[in-house]
Amino acid sequence: MYAIALSVVLGFGLALVITPILIWLCDHSGWGRRVPALHHTHKQPVPRIGGLVLAAVFVAVEAGIAIFDPAEWGEIPHRTGALICCLSMFALGFLDDLKPLGAKWKLLAQICIAFLAWALGMGIERFKVPFTDTMLELGGWGAGLTLLWLVGTTNLINLVDGVDGLAAGYA
Repeated sequence: MYAIALSVVLGFGLALVITPILIWLCDHSGWGRRVPALHHTHKQPVPRIGGLVLAAVFVAVEAGIAIFDPAEWGEIPHRTGALICCLSMFALGFLDDLKPLGAKWKLLAQICIAFLAWALGMGIERFKVPFTDTMLELGGWGAGLTLLWLVGTTNLINLVDGVDGLAAGYA
């Protein structure tokens, strides 16, 4: 329990340190800026690398738990696979923010990452019918639902990312 609290404090501290550094870099070098696109509401180019802070904090918290309380870290099944898939999806979005990859290639890569998550055992296997105690086993439909959920959610967040703070609020 202390390891989790310590890791969260470490992550918060890391965010407090990294965020102003990235803002300064973007202001003074123009690095990570991109001109507005159709669905963006910004009046001028804005930094596109804010997700880097979230990814760094995510890795720091996971590393802190793994180092300070390996038993706790190991209690969650598929944690390593989840870490790999999350960072892969982040890397894809980060690269797309720096230089657009094109919708078809990005969608294909997202499907591959979602498929990897499912193949590593992180799929939707059952569905509880609301307001009842009925559980539906999805069988093979779980793979498709997992892909649809992961790719759909990723693209929903990406779509609303053009409005300041909206994607962070959803996430």
